[in-house]
Amino acid sequence: MAFALVAAAYFLAAKLGLRLASLHPSVSPVWPATGLALGVLLVLGCRLWPAIWAGAFLANLTTAGTLATSLGIAVGNAVEALAGAFLVN
Repeated sequence: MAFALVAAAYFLAAKLGLRLASLHPSVSPVWPATGLALGVLLVLGCRLWPAIWAGAFLANLTTAGTLATSLGIAVGNAVEALAGAFLVN
């Protein structure tokens, strides 16, 4: 249940951030999903990193990404949240 809620929340936060994109549909100057991801991993635990990955993957795949770029971006978003949580803890 938590997995689906986190993935959906990340997806929605990413879509909100992508609405602010001006030069390219997949590049935004503001990315609220990062704050959400860091908060989730700090409060609920790093075991939810796959939900961050899934939300990021779906957000990019449904925007303008190919399968390969969506996979790469999702990995980057999950790793940045894990690294941030690790450094804060």
